[in-house]
Amino acid sequence: MSSSYYIYVLKDPRTSPAKIFYIGKRTSSESWDQVTEIDATRKGQYVKKIIDSGENVIMNEMFNDLPDDQACHLFSELLSSFGTIETGGQLLNE
Repeated sequence: MSSSYYIYVLKDPRTSPAKIFYIGKRTSSESWDQVTEIDATRKGQYVKKIIDSGENVIMNEMFNDLPDDQACHLFSELLSSFGTIETGGQLLNE
């Protein structure tokens, strides 16, 4: 049995409306704790800033139960639409 995939967004609750700062793809077996892990990545450091401010990151699934090829396609389209900071967009995806 193959895994199903989810496309999710992370939002910063310190803005109104909450600003999307990351788009991700995960399998149904991955925990949500991994999504907001504080590490050395841009995303991890941004999550830390939100938590240090006393807020919690907003996590929303945009699409769920997708086959890998469809999830990859949607993920790529969303990254292209929002853009990463390298391309003048708003996403912290690396």
